Amino acid sequence: MAGSKEFIEEFGSLSFDQFPFCDGDAVSFCEAFYMPFEKVVTDSFDDDPTDFLSASNLLFAKKEFKHSGLGLMITSKPSQRMVAISGKERYRKLKIFAVRELYSKIPAIQFAAGTFILPDGTPVVIFRGTDDTISGWREDFDILVRKGTPAYNIALDYIEKVAEKFKGNIIICGHSKGGNIALYTALKCAPEIRKRISALYNFDGPGFHNYDIFKTGAYDELKPVYKHYIPSDAFIGVIMAHDYDYKVVKSTMPLGPLQHDLGSWYIEGGNLVTVKDTDALSKFYDVVFAKLAGNCEKRGFSDVVAKVFESVSVGTGQKDLTGVAKNLPSSIKGAKEAWKNLDPQTQEDFKIAFSGMGQYVKDGARAVRENQTEESARFSFDTNEDLIK
Repeated sequence: MAGSKEFIEEFGSLSFDQFPFCDGDAVSFCEAFYMPFEKVVTDSFDDDPTDFLSASNLLFAKKEFKHSGLGLMITSKPSQRMVAISGKERYRKLKIFAVRELYSKIPAIQFAAGTFILPDGTPVVIFRGTDDTISGWREDFDILVRKGTPAYNIALDYIEKVAEKFKGNIIICGHSKGGNIALYTALKCAPEIRKRISALYNFDGPGFHNYDIFKTGAYDELKPVYKHYIPSDAFIGVIMAHDYDYKVVKSTMPLGPLQHDLGSWYIEGGNLVTVKDTDALSKFYDVVFAKLAGNCEKRGFSDVVAKVFESVSVGTGQKDLTGVAKNLPSSIKGAKEAWKNLDPQTQEDFKIAFSGMGQYVKDGARAVRENQTEESARFSFDTNEDLIK
């Protein structure tokens, strides 16, 4: 029993005919796609696909052939996965195509999608999770307190172009925010495209602003091919209104935020190793964040919370979390000044929005104790039609 590194070593000599696309491939592709392939692969759907080996070599050269992280709080070893994949017979004919990236400060958007093409021509669309940028984390916060992100429409446009370019089956994968976008895209794309999805991987992606999206015919259609995994101490994957059709995967890491790293997930025989259920701490997170998000919406404070986070994050004066960490005193000073410059009513409303945290913590503890996690979390959200129109 081992992780994606060992999976690549064990199965790297087998073709996809000998051993079909599996969990281990999906995990490895998502890890590798945290590398900025947009630097070496065009975003045009009219250009020829690029050999994955060539793209990897070019990108690794830009890193001076050194393995290093890409900032804070993302999959820890993307360059190692990229190099490992590109050197194996299994992936020798793999191509990468139409890598599209978009950043925006206002509104906050951090989006990246790319398509791996398997030897038989099957496209595997990967939606990247949150990177190190402030825009990426602001967008995550918008998903928490607002109804989605503009990146949803960008993703829908991308999948439509993939469906037009390729015939037959489509595989869609995403980790973290990428998992959220992958699921949303599959649910909202045209029915004729949805019927072509042969596998949909959501790796520890957060949920949506209400549960109604899981009551649609589109969700029922996807269930046979939907592969939803969260770690045993899931933190990110239980934020917001999420489906409970997940499998719980075993991780080498001890705590929720650390277990979010795909590289820590156990793989055996090409499949993710699962356990019976999430642990008590994950169930606690589920209820507390549901209470926070649901009550912010009910009390009309969603925009207030988003406004404060936007102002404070911009006030740091940094582009990414690495910059904040390296310039912590000035970043904190700038954030404090941004808070002081907000109007008094916004400050007061923000305090009120979080004033119930003590009660949310008590509710979470009681729900876990009484084995009522799902019921308590669901009750926290009002029914809302916005996502299913």
